[in-house]
Formats: sequence, C-alpha cells, structure tokens
Amino acid sequence: MSNADLELTLIALFGARYLAMACYSLIIYDHALTLDREIEHFWCTAWSFSHVLFFLVRYLSLCQIITDMISILSTGLNNAVCIKVYLTGYSLDTILLITVQGMLTLRTWYLFAGRRLIQWLVAAGFAISLIATIPVVVQPVRQLQITTVQIPDVSGCVYDPTLDKLWAAYIPALFIHSMLYCFLVYRVISCRDTMTDTPLLKRFHKEGGFVYLLTAVGILYTLIGSLMPNVPSMFIPATYGSVVLAISTVTTTRLMLRIHSLASQLHVSTTWLLNHAELARSHWRKGANEGELIVEVRVDDMDRFELPRICVSPFAFEMPNSASVAVKVQ
Repeated sequence: MSNADLELTLIALFGARYLAMACYSLIIYDHALTLDREIEHFWCTAWSFSHVLFFLVRYLSLCQIITDMISILSTGLNNAVCIKVYLTGYSLDTILLITVQGMLTLRTWYLFAGRRLIQWLVAAGFAISLIATIPVVVQPVRQLQITTVQIPDVSGCVYDPTLDKLWAAYIPALFIHSMLYCFLVYRVISCRDTMTDTPLLKRFHKEGGFVYLLTAVGILYTLIGSLMPNVPSMFIPATYGSVVLAISTVTTTRLMLRIHSLASQLHVSTTWLLNHAELARSHWRKGANEGELIVEVRVDDMDRFELPRICVSPFAFEMPNSASVAVKVQ
C-alpha cells in the first residue's frame, strides 16, 4: 500500500469509525428511551411471533455493536482473530437484515387484510428474498480472503479494501424493501377517498412510509458503497454497516412499539388494529372514558368505514376487548 493509499485509507477509516460511533450511540440512546415501553408492551404480555422478531432486532443489534467495538477498540489482535470478528459481525448484520424484512413484511401482510393476492405477493417476495440471500451470503464468505493491515498507533482491525463480492448480499434486501415500499405507496394512493382532507405526505407518514423509505435508502447506500472498493471514503463506511443497522433497528422497533402502545391504549389486539387501518387514517381523538375514541366523519362517508355492528346507540359501536368508538356525524 502506497503512502497516498494509506493516507486515504486512514481518513476513510476514522470517518467510518466516527460514523459508527454516532450510529451506535443513537441505538443505545433509543434503547434507553424506550426500555419502559418495551417492558410494558413486550415483556409483560403474551408472546407472539412479532415479539420474537422484535427481540431479535432489539438485542442482536446490541450484539452487533459489541462485536464492532471489539473490532475498533481492541489492540494486539492478530489476523485470525480479526477475520473471525469480521465474519461474526457480517453474519449478525445479515440476520438483522432478514429479521427487519420479516417485521415489515408481517406488517404489510396485516395492512392488506382481505386482499389475498397482495398478501401472497408480499409473502412470495419475502420468500424469494430469503432464498436468494443464502447463496449470495454463504458463497462469497466461503471464498473470502481477508487481509488485515497493521498501522502504527491505530487500534483494532484494519481491513484491506478487497472485499468486492459482499455487495451481492444487499441485493435481495433491496428487492424486498423496494417491493414493500411500492405496496405501501399503492395503499396510500388507493385510500385517497377516505382521506380527502389529509395531505398526501401526511397520509404517507401515518402509514409508516418513512420507515420503509429510510430502511431502503440505508440499504441502497451500503450497496453502492460496497461496489466501490477503489474508493475508500465510500467503501470503508459501507462495509461497517452501521448506517443500515441504526436506521433499520431504530425505525422498525419504534414502529412496533407505537403499534403495541396504541393497541394497549385502545384495549384491542395489534392484529385487529392493523386489520382495521381505516380507523388510523381517520380524524379521531380520545374520548372521556378509557378505551373510547371519537371519530369525526361526514354523512356521505359513513358507508366507507368497516365497524363491528354491535350497536350501543345509533352512532356508537362496541369494539373488541371493550374498546368503543363514538362516531360524530358532520
């Protein structure tokens, strides 16, 4: 490695490490802020498949941080140890990506309840992505030749930027996230009749569109950076994977916490809440009683809302698990 290449590598290395530290600080800070809600809505409730996915993302990300911190801060590591640390981090990163895809796929499945064609397309897309991920991850790793670079006064493992085949692992992830994002955009546009007074951007936000978008952008950034081994300033930060880790972990866990928190406030299950997503896109406010909502609709929109027909009064309906909605007709 020439002096010029060494200088560029060092600049990129320290930049990547600063970026990684910032991303890891964000994850830990978010964990600390939301720990009480995690205990309330996940530890103290009946377990389900969504709980398993949530905990995988939540705590595998911490394992990933520990692995990367060992790689960054440890001194005196030999080549064999650095390779094991790198492969461990790479494996955790891949598992996290697949788990995040599973969480978003599950949410999209419930959002399109009753639309069997779209549900099966979403499930098929996830299955294709999962099957495609296995060979593009396993094969390059088995053929991988990692060379560590010893740089005076620089701690941790420094890898020679020749890992030019690992970018393929991000293609299936980008495929499924793009697919889910397109379905979400379709949902926002197709529901314009029930949200005529709500701006398009706000509708997109209510559906969780920014979660899908930010995750896809993070994966795209990592994919592009991994394709540029001759540009250390792009390649080295991308191979750390800290951007994808921070974005996907924080956004998806926040989304899950928000869903479970709202379901708890309304005394309904999360499955029911997602299946009746029209309620989330309506103009509503909390009522005076526990578990009560006031939904304001126009007379000509009454036939567009699917509410359980257990009538309490001409304009009030009892919801599952003792939640209720009072509909105010304008």
